[in-house]
Amino acid sequence: MSAPDRTLTRVAAVLSAGAGLVHVGLAGEHAEHHWTMGVAFLLAGVAQLGWSAALLLRYGRRVVGAGALLQLACVAALVATATVGWPVGPEAWQPEQVSTSALVCLALELSAAAGARSLLIGRVRLPSAVLPLALVAVVASSSGALAA
Repeated sequence: MSAPDRTLTRVAAVLSAGAGLVHVGLAGEHAEHHWTMGVAFLLAGVAQLGWSAALLLRYGRRVVGAGALLQLACVAALVATATVGWPVGPEAWQPEQVSTSALVCLALELSAAAGARSLLIGRVRLPSAVLPLALVAVVASSSGALAA
């Protein structure tokens, strides 16, 4: 694996951290539906925050690949709950309504997965000015998603 683009690495980490913060921030609200949903949100958020840190501290092909899979698994979970519902609890198998916060999280996850894919390919370079823009976008979108 060639030397990673530092800006792309940092942007992918920021995007994952943003999605992780949304998940952690909404874990309590989702636990009200069923405790397993709250735990799933908390675990997803911690995993996304952990991958963000691992990407910055222990960069490598396996770390990048694992992060891409993590983000896509979170996307798949959203699609599943929106189409067939959560499998346990009083509202089992009833599709969830897709909220603004879910769409924000989805965008962050898909963008982080795309960043991880680009890191694996190794031909993408981002100008350093993209990082502050990503930070502002993540802070604005995740704080808005949590307030909604």
